[in-house]
Amino acid sequence: MDLNWELTTFRVCPVISGICLQSLYDDGTETTRRQLRGTCQSLQVASEDTINCLVDIWRGVVGRVYHYYQLSAKAYFTYLKLNSKVRATFNYILGMC
Repeated sequence: MDLNWELTTFRVCPVISGICLQSLYDDGTETTRRQLRGTCQSLQVASEDTINCLVDIWRGVVGRVYHYYQLSAKAYFTYLKLNSKVRATFNYILGMC
């Protein structure tokens, strides 16, 4: 391997990781705030408190939607776990016969 490439990778990866972590941290609040102000003429002159209330409502809706995804994923992996135990037990019983 080229030593310069390894040094460059060593220096660049933390920067890329920082960018990725920042984008994961961004929950879309600022984007939503800009879209509200940019698309609705009456919201362009609305107070910051009004925009904050709308963003809070938006966060609640998004949170509820993603909560169902989390529950679905948890249920699926629980199913896989239980199914693997049943198969292991079944295979064990068949092996005894």
